[in-house]
Amino acid sequence: MAKEKEILRLRSLGMSQKAIMSVVHCASRKIKSTYEKADELSITYELIKDKTDDEIEEIFGNKKEVIYYHERPDYDYVHKELLKPGVTVMLLWEEYVERCKLENKPFLKYTQFSKLYKKHVEKNNLTMHIGQKPGEKVEVDFAGQTLPIYDLSRRQIISKAYLFVAVLPFSQYIYCEATDNMKQESWINLHINMLRFFGGVPLMIVPDNLKTGIISHKKYEDIIINKAYQEMAEYYDTVIIPARVKKPKDKASVESSVGILTTQIIARLRNFRFSSIEEANECILVELDKINRKPFQKREYSRSFVYLNEELPYLRSLPEFPYEFAEWKKAIVNYNYHISFEKNFYSVPYRFLREKVDVRVSRKMIEIYHHGSRIASHPRLNGVVNQYSTMEDHMPDHHKLYTEWNGERFKKWAERIGPFTCRIITQNLESVKIEEQMYQRCMSILKLSDRYPSDLIEEVSESILEKRVTCSYKNFKSYLDYLQDRNNKLAEEKENNEGALLRGADYYGGKK
Repeated sequence: MAKEKEILRLRSLGMSQKAIMSVVHCASRKIKSTYEKADELSITYELIKDKTDDEIEEIFGNKKEVIYYHERPDYDYVHKELLKPGVTVMLLWEEYVERCKLENKPFLKYTQFSKLYKKHVEKNNLTMHIGQKPGEKVEVDFAGQTLPIYDLSRRQIISKAYLFVAVLPFSQYIYCEATDNMKQESWINLHINMLRFFGGVPLMIVPDNLKTGIISHKKYEDIIINKAYQEMAEYYDTVIIPARVKKPKDKASVESSVGILTTQIIARLRNFRFSSIEEANECILVELDKINRKPFQKREYSRSFVYLNEELPYLRSLPEFPYEFAEWKKAIVNYNYHISFEKNFYSVPYRFLREKVDVRVSRKMIEIYHHGSRIASHPRLNGVVNQYSTMEDHMPDHHKLYTEWNGERFKKWAERIGPFTCRIITQNLESVKIEEQMYQRCMSILKLSDRYPSDLIEEVSESILEKRVTCSYKNFKSYLDYLQDRNNKLAEEKENNEGALLRGADYYGGKK
């Protein structure tokens, strides 16, 4: 009997290697190699007990062709199926087992199934698909190292460039771009450029927990994503899933890519003196292309090869137009049913008076939202301040506000303070085509009567009318504070003089 058959027979009886050595009279390495070969081919004693010694030698011989006694999986099919979302090696093995059982054929165990797939990948110079899916995600982060930007005339560093890094984990295809800041607008624009570079959109984006993207990421609470970042993701139909706090392995690919870029780009460009971000990015793209085209150390293919042939087809198409960055602000609708942004004013329907709203500000548009619904949009006003963008549909009938605030009501309120104040309010209301545009200013001026005496407000109004200066709230209050401080000082000096002890002429000897 061949020693291999006897070793497997004794193994099936549960004997230890040491006991088998004493029975078969062979070295431990013989037993170990027999075990390894049997495990590799999923061979048991029951499968070979009827084989001849020559057949056993053919199976266990090192130089002869291996004969498989199990249904051989189609690993080309396995490799292609693993590219599809959600497909795992375990799932494909289970399907393989079901087919073998239906055909009444012996099948490989899961461990052997996985090992043979790995050998198939190595033999055919393929990319291992276990763990990552093509087009599934992109990992993004900023590199720790920076590039200096020089003033060439003075030969000194004037600023530094931060490196944004993105990588597709499946193909390890890398994108890198320099930027002069890490603010929200730059963060969004870097993502837009990244997706344009990749030529498609992955299923998810995995960033670090920097504040420009992630507002809050606590362990047992919902993740709060910056509104502009979330809007950008929705526009490109992707999902933002930040890495767990203090878990760098969640974005291991980008972490390793940062190390590669540090040595392959930053180190290579260390002697260059860039005078602008644009100049730095031109050189970065050249070096980046070299990295992506360079073959892996233990493979004959490169990042670019895997990306173009196996990952790009799984990225979703880019929208027709790139996303335009917009920031979000909070505002309260004023009494004149306008909101203020950068000292210009934009109307909303008057029924939203004094409501809190969200303002979406892009380069060309101002959009106003209330509880997620857009209630108004205007072209953005630039250049001159104190401009009004007012839509007639937003105005109440006969220019009356929902809460009955109108010009007559402001005038009556001003009359109770004094005639000069009434003239000031009247002039303000008559200075614009639509008097509602002055409601907020009139309200602010008249509200000062809650903190200052009416006679002082009248004095300021009279002085402004005499000097014919612009009656803005800021001017009015500044002059009011000045007069109040002056009056307080005069009153204090008078009090000090009345309480002084004065010596007469007799005290100094003056009797004449």
